[in-house]
Amino acid sequence: MKYRNIFDINKTKGNTLSSRKLQDIMNQGRKKKAKIKMKAPTQERSKQTVANILEGCARVIAKEGYFSVTTDKIATEAGVSIGSLYQFFGNKESVVSALIKHLIEEDRLAFFERMTPFQDLPPTDRVSKMIEIGFEIYRMKPELRSSLQSVRLYLTDHEYINQSRRLFAEFIRKNLPPISNNRDPDKVSYIAVTAFLCIMNNAILDTPDLANDPVLAKELTLMFKKYLEVE
Repeated sequence: MKYRNIFDINKTKGNTLSSRKLQDIMNQGRKKKAKIKMKAPTQERSKQTVANILEGCARVIAKEGYFSVTTDKIATEAGVSIGSLYQFFGNKESVVSALIKHLIEEDRLAFFERMTPFQDLPPTDRVSKMIEIGFEIYRMKPELRSSLQSVRLYLTDHEYINQSRRLFAEFIRKNLPPISNNRDPDKVSYIAVTAFLCIMNNAILDTPDLANDPVLAKELTLMFKKYLEVE
């Protein structure tokens, strides 16, 4: 699924999530997850329709927050009929789930692509560059990311998220600096990736602007260099 010029982010409104509402969502997730129904587009015209729907969904979430989203609002923002939306998505949760998956895939491809010119850097510089690029990616669409954090696990298949994390970990594993013989490179790369994602996801949930905080970037770089034994 590819589309251009998406996520016209405006200032987030209505994204504050009360502890009561978050608990309600968590309880709902334990009882029964929303049924995700999606139909993959096959023709160019239908692919563009789906792209427009995801664009519209992203704009509505960025402006109003997830809990204000309805299929009617998505269709109106996307400039498509509600019937066209339901042709590909069974409910609003299905649209948001597709949007989350697209964002994860977009992040992964952007990271790998941006790291390509720096594969031959010394270990110290390579680790710094990986963190720098990670921050650059999180600076893209911060309000949207913040709004999606509270429902990301609820609406996305865990295996899909785990598979994406494994791909990152494999990349990090191949780019690790030399580490002590008694350490497991697979575990080291897994911990490094999981720690970075958890810290950044929680940071933007608390305050989207933290992705622009140079102090946070500096502290994370220091932490990972020590953990990865890079001087």
